[in-house]
Amino acid sequence: MAIAAPAAAQSTSSVTQGGATNAATVTQIGSNTSDITQSGTNGVIFADQDGADQTSVIDQSSVATDPAVIAGIDVIQSGAGNSSTITMSGTYDDTSTDSTFNGARLINSSPGALVNQFGNDNTLSINQSGIDAFPSVFQTGDRNDASIVEGGDTGTPFIQQVGNDNIASISSFAIHEAINVGAVFQIGNRNTASFSRNGTTTGGAPFDFNLTIQQIGEDNIADATQSGNNDLAVIDQIGNGNVASMVQSAGGDGNSLTSNQTGLNGSSLVTQAGLSNVATLMQSGESNASTILQDGASNSALVTQGGIGDTSFVSQTGLSNTVTVNQNSAP
Repeated sequence: MAIAAPAAAQSTSSVTQGGATNAATVTQIGSNTSDITQSGTNGVIFADQDGADQTSVIDQSSVATDPAVIAGIDVIQSGAGNSSTITMSGTYDDTSTDSTFNGARLINSSPGALVNQFGNDNTLSINQSGIDAFPSVFQTGDRNDASIVEGGDTGTPFIQQVGNDNIASISSFAIHEAINVGAVFQIGNRNTASFSRNGTTTGGAPFDFNLTIQQIGEDNIADATQSGNNDLAVIDQIGNGNVASMVQSAGGDGNSLTSNQTGLNGSSLVTQAGLSNVATLMQSGESNASTILQDGASNSALVTQGGIGDTSFVSQTGLSNTVTVNQNSAP
């Protein structure tokens, strides 16, 4: 007589905490679901999930009243098809990820997120509001999706993706007298990176906004928009069919923008409005197209294209502008 195998365990955990110095630890093995809500001061959350198709939703509004006290979230997920959503508000929280697995760990210092995901079909969304946010996402695998929305000052969002069909989107808006740094690195096929930042900084740094997007692979698309003073944006694409678009405006002065494309069918559009802007674009390959528009004074644009069927359009309006275009197209 055949005996039916017992059904696989389906774990579900829901934790709600409020007060001071709370700690929540959840460990699950199987197809797990964990929902944790924590409020108060100096709270810490640890959630470990092992298996497939896990979902972890964490909402923390805990504030560290003492920088030496841990206040954060730790999520570790291992398997395929994992989804992690983290919403964090408050100040002096930090996020770091300790994992060879999929997950996010938020611990100590300023509001931040460091997320490592290894596997397939993972999705992670981080929403943070506070001061000095440091969200970071590392993904290795197929068809990962990472989105960071940051509402703090002096933020440094970072996303790195290695794999196929990855999509990374960062929206950071900060107003602070300090440097705001953002970077997206993609290595793989058909990656899409979008970066948007709004804010005003009056710090003494050479570039208050630092943005870097690097793509190595095929069919990559990078789009970056910064608004503020003394912005710096760099896009480096190595591969085939890359498209890069950069816009820096809203009363920006002393902006510098560099776009480098190496491969086939690359197109780049650069637009800067302000004073003392510098735009440098280098393209190598075939069927490349470049457009640089600068509005302001003391602008300088350097465009170098090497390949077949390259097209360059440069328009500068202002005083003391310098344009250098070098094209090397095969007959």
